Amino acid sequence: MTALAQVTEADEFAWLVSNFVEDVPGVVQALVVSTDGLVLTSREGSREQAEQLAAIVSGFQSLAGGTARVVGQGEPEQVIMQLGRGRLFITPVSDGSVLAALTSAEAEGKIVGHQVARLVENAGHVLIPQLRG
Repeated sequence: MTALAQVTEADEFAWLVSNFVEDVPGVVQALVVSTDGLVLTSREGSREQAEQLAAIVSGFQSLAGGTARVVGQGEPEQVIMQLGRGRLFITPVSDGSVLAALTSAEAEGKIVGHQVARLVENAGHVLIPQLRG
């Protein structure tokens, strides 16, 4: 892939995450992270918060994968954490990346979960860790 193609895909990648936050009611922050915990793109929140959340998301995805292997029930499709004032949805995107969406308490969990799955299904090919550079 040429450098220009990577820049174009990186712009599309950031645009998809930004639109997701703007279009899905109740989503207050979204980011895509590599499995090693590096932020690939983030929308909303500070850079420091995105980096901390990326490390947490990576850890949860790793735990979910380990659990899946131990119990033999297939790979994790989504981890949902219920928080006091919202939810955190963690969904694997492709080899080496994870989409995380943080919602407000008012967000409808079924709608957010569906929209996260739809984004991953329709745009997962763009949300890849090779864009990190």
